[in-house]
Amino acid sequence: MAYTKTTWVNNSSPAINADNLNKMEQGIYDAHIIEMLLENEVPNTVQTYTFSGGSVSQVLHKRSGSTIRTDAFTYGTNTITEVRTLNTGENVTIVTNLTTLETTVTYATS
Repeated sequence: MAYTKTTWVNNSSPAINADNLNKMEQGIYDAHIIEMLLENEVPNTVQTYTFSGGSVSQVLHKRSGSTIRTDAFTYGTNTITEVRTLNTGENVTIVTNLTTLETTVTYATS
């Protein structure tokens, strides 16, 4: 996801209008969401772990009884895939190759 910085100059283009302010708001929101998805622990939540075949298959991060984020794990021969999904629908997929230790991260919005 590339970001193009806007240079604001008094009495000049670009205008301060709803389109430009909404672009700025979306950027702030996306940065906040990505931070929540990349943190290993979601602050002020209780984690509930589910195991399958001796490995963690899911982690629920709950606050006041509501699930804030769900982390789902799948295990391949040489990979671990983790999909972290917020209750707002945004998610990040983290795939780690256990042979090379290379990791790829993909962000998706709802």
